[in-house]
Amino acid sequence: MSVNFFGIAVPSARLVKMTVSRRVVLLLAALLLKIAGGLRRPQRALRVTRGGADADDERRPQALRALTVPRGGNDDENDEPYDDVDDEPDDDDDDEARAAKAAQRWTRRAFEAAQRGRPRAAAHAFEKALELTPDDAPYRAALLINAGSYLAFSGRSADALGPLKEAARLAPDDARALHALGNALHQCDAAGDALEVYARALHAAPSPDFPPNAPLLNNVATILLARGERSLARGALEKSLEIEPHAPGTLFNLATARYSDALETRSQKRRRSDEASRIVVEASFSPGKADDDNDDGGALDDVLRLLDAAEPHAPPGSPLRERVLALRACAANRVPGRAALAAADLRDVLEHGAEHARDARRRGAALLELSRALQDDAAARRDALAEAVAVLDAAALAAPDGRDEYSPLEAR
Repeated sequence: MSVNFFGIAVPSARLVKMTVSRRVVLLLAALLLKIAGGLRRPQRALRVTRGGADADDERRPQALRALTVPRGGNDDENDEPYDDVDDEPDDDDDDEARAAKAAQRWTRRAFEAAQRGRPRAAAHAFEKALELTPDDAPYRAALLINAGSYLAFSGRSADALGPLKEAARLAPDDARALHALGNALHQCDAAGDALEVYARALHAAPSPDFPPNAPLLNNVATILLARGERSLARGALEKSLEIEPHAPGTLFNLATARYSDALETRSQKRRRSDEASRIVVEASFSPGKADDDNDDGGALDDVLRLLDAAEPHAPPGSPLRERVLALRACAANRVPGRAALAAADLRDVLEHGAEHARDARRRGAALLELSRALQDDAAARRDALAEAVAVLDAAALAAPDGRDEYSPLEAR
């Protein structure tokens, strides 16, 4: 069984065949209980491990190759790599100290180029910094984390895996290295591997309220929600909000989980009702009527409170704000007396939402929701229904398989 949010199937936790290993799920559950209990761990120093010479020689070129700018990439004439000559004066006589200072300068240049939108120059500067950094230097792991995170942020998540895996090898107890590697794996659709790395990052965190734990817990929850582990995902999201209470993506994800729970609860109650057919028919034509007969214990009110809190913090014009408004409209449409608010959010989404403009099925579903909200305006309701039918018919002809690869979950 699944419930639908604007045409997206959200799987039921009871019927989904889980592909996450139970070991990882149980480990995450134990870690969340530990975090919720406030148990604190001492700060761990950055521990550098050294493999054999052959292993280092094999890994290091992979990290450098990942920073190579692909052919056919950015041809901006203002994005030429820096000259390899480092002419800044250095009076230090120690070769190792001179190399460390030079690596620091190249790292600074890499960040400057990244901030100015010069990917080729940034990648080249990170490469030079790594070439100057010995494998056993205590700061090499931090440099690899920066380089790998930059690649992932630039949309090159697969290229980021090499530097980040080396960083995690050099500093296996560093939570930031593990967090960055988990993010890159998640972006590469390696959700199972990402969960294992995220679990290690939570274990390595120096305290339950370690600030990077907030986005980490949110990302863990996006994987668990997509795989039907809603109860465990809710725990992760609630702890994330304790650390960072106004994070709009986390608020949205928790609202999504609770919305799915509320619809599933209502569906179960309908099946047990002797008047199930009447309720379904009336729900199609009377906003709020089905809710009178299928009390959800205020679950949808909780969803609306979460989305009301998220909306001011979602950037204007962003996909996240569009998703917040769309889900808020769906929830409001199922609470008595909120139809006008649902209609306002739906009109905003249909007029300004980029995702609803390019996704015909999503747009058609939003128009159907709008027709439900417009019960007091028969002409407007007919127009919304007619447009919905036209849009959905066109979408069915264009893509008869009906697949929708869009995911509503917001990773960070």
